[in-house]
Amino acid sequence: MSILPDKFLTKYKKLLDENEFKEFIESLNVKPLSGIRYNQLKINQDDFLKKTGLNEDQVPWCHTGYYYNIDDFEEKLSINPYYHAGLYYFQEPSAMFPGELLIDVLENNNNDNIRIIDLCAAPGGKTTQVAMNSNKSDFILANEINPKRVRALKKNIELYGIKNCLVTNTTGKKLFESYGSYFDVVLIDAPCSGEGTFRKDKKAIKDYDDYGDSSIIKIQRDIIDYGVKLLKNNGILIYSTCTYDPDENENNIQYILNNYDFNVLEIIKPGNISDGRPEWINDGRSDLTKTARIWPHKAKGEGHFAARLIKLSGEEYKNKKNNIKWLKYNDLDLKVREFISKYLSVQYSDKYFLTRDNLVYMFERKYDIYLENKIQYMGTLLGEINKYQFVPGQSYIMTLKEEEISKKINLTTEDANRYIKGETLELSLDDGYYGVIYDGFPLGWCKAKAGVFKNLYDKNWRKSY
Repeated sequence: MSILPDKFLTKYKKLLDENEFKEFIESLNVKPLSGIRYNQLKINQDDFLKKTGLNEDQVPWCHTGYYYNIDDFEEKLSINPYYHAGLYYFQEPSAMFPGELLIDVLENNNNDNIRIIDLCAAPGGKTTQVAMNSNKSDFILANEINPKRVRALKKNIELYGIKNCLVTNTTGKKLFESYGSYFDVVLIDAPCSGEGTFRKDKKAIKDYDDYGDSSIIKIQRDIIDYGVKLLKNNGILIYSTCTYDPDENENNIQYILNNYDFNVLEIIKPGNISDGRPEWINDGRSDLTKTARIWPHKAKGEGHFAARLIKLSGEEYKNKKNNIKWLKYNDLDLKVREFISKYLSVQYSDKYFLTRDNLVYMFERKYDIYLENKIQYMGTLLGEINKYQFVPGQSYIMTLKEEEISKKINLTTEDANRYIKGETLELSLDDGYYGVIYDGFPLGWCKAKAGVFKNLYDKNWRKSY
């Protein structure tokens, strides 16, 4: 690997004893581990293992996560049509832990309509992980302030068939001005110095000296302050980073405890996850041992930190009045209803709909939506109404099951790969729209007209290899 920065080595030589420092540095020269999670919205565990050929080397802190060694496969799983069907998500194993802490909150909460916000959501690993385990009536707001990174977040929400998510591209301040203390759970996977990614990301090592310790902590605390305001009393705050730095980890948790009425909650730490280190910060509280650290010389993962806290009390702020004009199914444009009736076998009388710029969105329930928050995606995008017809969207079919599609074609692996590349297939089809299916899983739409096959796979999703 690249040469480690001097200030990184100096810092941890002081914090760790001689033997542990040696083990830690040696572990950073070992090949990093890769991870993969299956999407239980689309596939169960047994079928996932059979279709991918993975062994049962499960990530100990994630019930849907597995270790993935690329060298064990002749063909990468990332170029398999199953990936393009949204059956699995690639995620570094340690990065699965904070999402699992949130899932544990959902599983121990008997209420419906849980409101969740992921304040730093791109590229969508934790958002998709939580959404795949949530109730369809839960509401997940995934925010990303970086306009370039939000595109990857939006695609992952669509690819994995998630229906209960709102994607925004704004600041915590703007969200607070709209929502007030609205959320039951706030997840902050904070931007950080990235020390925990050194083993797998050489760019992180190069960029390390550009991070000023005080500037990154200021950004983190600004996000924390708005995260606290967005959270209801008795709500849960989950904070995580991919760095070892105690100033960005334990010290930020102590900042929360010193300035707001919170308690640190115990969390289960399987797979040799370690306790937090209160002795590494000034006047560190003993309950900071309840936080969690993943070290590459102890656990099978990259560097990570996570904590779960409960908000005991604090001023609660009301959300703004919502003026969204909701539609029911029979209120939709006739072209939309005719398409659904002709090509699908679904029933939407209990759903809610919203039209915006000729786009049609569907929701499981009425959301609190504020258009000023630079909304990038919401609910399920069914498609677009033009002058002549309704054109179904790529994200729509990713939420459907094969049996819900009346007119469909089933492709071989060879043709599925050609379809994903955007190629024209030589197929004899009657005129109309078809769902394109691979091994029982929808990939996208096509259209036949006068014997000509039109590939409707999203141009931005097409693979070039």
